[in-house]
Amino acid sequence: MTGGPDDGMTVNCTLIIFGSTALPSYRPTLLPPYPPTPTPATMPPSHSTARRLLIGALCLAACKPERVVTGDPFGTGNDPLSQWSLPVASAEPVILDVPTYDASGQSVHPDVVLFPNRWHGARYWLAMTPYPGGSSSLENPSLLESDDGISLTVPAGVHNPLVQPLNRTGYNSDPDLIYDPAQDELVLSYRVVADGVNTIKIITSRDGVSWSEPRVAFSEMNHSAVSQSIVPAVHGVPPLAWYVDAGPNGCTAVSTRVMTRAAVAAPISLGAAQWSKARATDLTIPGYQPWHIKVSYIPSKREYWALVAAYPSDGRGCGSDDLFLSHSRNGVHWETFPQPLMRHEDHWWSSGALYRGAFLYDPKTDQLAIWFSARADYTWRMLFVQMNYTALAAQLARTPAPLAAAPAPAQPTASLREIWATAP
Repeated sequence: MTGGPDDGMTVNCTLIIFGSTALPSYRPTLLPPYPPTPTPATMPPSHSTARRLLIGALCLAACKPERVVTGDPFGTGNDPLSQWSLPVASAEPVILDVPTYDASGQSVHPDVVLFPNRWHGARYWLAMTPYPGGSSSLENPSLLESDDGISLTVPAGVHNPLVQPLNRTGYNSDPDLIYDPAQDELVLSYRVVADGVNTIKIITSRDGVSWSEPRVAFSEMNHSAVSQSIVPAVHGVPPLAWYVDAGPNGCTAVSTRVMTRAAVAAPISLGAAQWSKARATDLTIPGYQPWHIKVSYIPSKREYWALVAAYPSDGRGCGSDDLFLSHSRNGVHWETFPQPLMRHEDHWWSSGALYRGAFLYDPKTDQLAIWFSARADYTWRMLFVQMNYTALAAQLARTPAPLAAAPAPAQPTASLREIWATAP
């Protein structure tokens, strides 16, 4: 993929304050896959304070934008998440009763779409896959609906699974559900693992009942396209996709990376989109390896947020995952909070692992709602929890140093650390 024209504002000077460190030049752009790289500068410390202030004033006066763009979706301003510490749940997580087509009730990979008003009979639409006892043959994307996000039912007219099982040499996994307002349709992407290849396919629906035939979005060799997550176009930014590249070792990989692609065509439907070549992001978590992700764009914050399930970087592969939250202005450069959003060892129902989840943020109520999967005693469960954003920010504001009051995440001991040969 090649970068588009520079629609940003270029400032032809670098502001210098007190001579210690120059503020970087800033060039916002509307095409997030290729943001500019700030270039810091320094001033020799021998200058007097008056001279520095004078130079700074002259620089400010000389700064002149070459091009002015309004409506930048990644505009400047204070980043609220930069002050976010460990979250405090407004209530204990709730274990959900999930009607799976195999009647096991065990599920993974929840994803949720919420409508302000009912969309074809429901406010919440939820995708997931059954995964009882780690049975990949049953890991087929399915659809549920809800009026409150907690009580789940199968939509009238829907016959799960939406995606039929593969033969014994392959399996489905990793559903990702979004709503594309441009086409007024649900978009369900999922991962097919077969013949040594990870293939990302997409199906779409304009009523939640009738779904299109699967179309291939892109593919990678095993297991270099894990847990894809798509965000539709926002503010002129093309649809973007992220996924985890775990390489040929997959679940046993000692290192992973998060990749991104952009839709390069303007299709009638995302199901017919063509995607750019992959580009690596810098989404990393010290001491952990990203394994499954969910990315959403938060309009009120003008940011992409990612909920990341990651396993310890101890060289033993996936298992004992924790959940982390990351944020980005452009989808390529990320900031991840070093403390987990949730730790698997803190609850009985996640003693084996916390896993891929989905989230919604309501700026009117300042609530962050999270649906996630967890494992304990070889049983998978889906849970829901809600958190107050302002309370979390206020908690950090009372902390002298970020994360100083928060306990460091303990690495699982050998007796507690689950090691998986394969994973959903």
